[in-house]
Amino acid sequence: MHNINTALVLKGEDDDASAIVTKALADLQASVETRIAAVEAKAANDNGFAARLDKIEVKLNRPAVIKGANDNEVTPDRKAFRSFMRLGEARMPGEEAKALVVADDTRGGYLAPAEFQAEVIKNLVEFSPVRQAARVGSTAAGSVILPRRTGTPTASWVGETETRTGTESAYGQIEIPIHEAACYVDVSLQLLEDAAVNVEAEIAMDLAEEFGRLE
Repeated sequence: MHNINTALVLKGEDDDASAIVTKALADLQASVETRIAAVEAKAANDNGFAARLDKIEVKLNRPAVIKGANDNEVTPDRKAFRSFMRLGEARMPGEEAKALVVADDTRGGYLAPAEFQAEVIKNLVEFSPVRQAARVGSTAAGSVILPRRTGTPTASWVGETETRTGTESAYGQIEIPIHEAACYVDVSLQLLEDAAVNVEAEIAMDLAEEFGRLE
């Protein structure tokens, strides 16, 4: 009986240990599953955030587009410029006349909007072969001063033991004067009053063609 009782006690202790291990494994599995679910949820949120960031980055990488003649939204100065070309200063509405940008000259001329100037320059490239080969820049000065090389090193054939003479480059600068090109385009009143004709685009093309010929 002693041996049998001992065996029963040992068997009972094994059952308790097995139950403890089983419970511990179940708790561990439940904890792991909970953490996996939390990680998956966080990953889903991160993916959504990354997607939103990608959309924002795409929008930021889009090139800036200058408003053209066919855009629905027109800036006040460009609207005034169009009215000025069609009606003239005397017939323009007062609020549009105030939007015109006055040039700094004694005759009180008006400056064309930046969009109109950009359109002329864009078309100018099509007519002027110089624009396709030259480096084009902007300046407000009367001339441009650029560095230039005025002398180059001089090399000569020498023997193995002959003396080598020193040489060096020389640098200076060149001043390029700025020349102004100007022209005007005559437009008939009938053309100006014809709403079916885009007068602004026609004038921009005429100016670009003439400036291209001059260059």
